[in-house]
Amino acid sequence: FAQMEDSCSKSGYDCFEQIKESYLGNLRNGWLQADGTYHTALKQVIVMNEPELKMPHIRDPRSYTKSMITAIDGMLSAEDEMGVTGVRPNFTVTYSFAVCWKCKYTTPTWGKPAL
Repeated sequence: FAQMEDSCSKSGYDCFEQIKESYLGNLRNGWLQADGTYHTALKQVIVMNEPELKMPHIRDPRSYTKSMITAIDGMLSAEDEMGVTGVRPNFTVTYSFAVCWKCKYTTPTWGKPAL
């Protein structure tokens, strides 16, 4: 996301194309079995780790939310392109314990944004 040559920051934090291409590589190189189903070891996939600290920063919750949503969209598009069948792994995003003062909170102690 943030370290690749054509990082999402260069596309206004729209990560669709970058992540779709990257995820296609994962699917082609071992994540899918010959029948188009996911490898049985894959139950969850972390889409992004601590996006509020990396995409671009906790002070811009709309941008890091956009990066997550467009990344997931790219991953789903990659699955469709590869003709994935069967049970698909859950996608998740892991947050830090950083406090986003510009976000509305559902639970203040956790600081999860509700945009």
